[in-house]
Amino acid sequence: DVTLYANGEVVATARTSEDGQWSAVLTRRFPPGPLELSATAAKPTGGSTRGPAVTLTVPKGSGIAELAAAPA
Repeated sequence: DVTLYANGEVVATARTSEDGQWSAVLTRRFPPGPLELSATAAKPTGGSTRGPAVTLTVPKGSGIAELAAAPA
């Protein structure tokens, strides 16, 4: 399973497929300005791994950040 964070707060969780693919839909609005996204993935053997953070900018007036992310 994958947990997605926005500015350190959990905003979504997703199940991974057998080949490691996952997707999440964020339904909340974010305030304009920088938005740091990061994710942790649960390891089958226990524990988890945190991926690198990505910073986006939510434009003023929209309150919505649109993005698509896939594991590298």
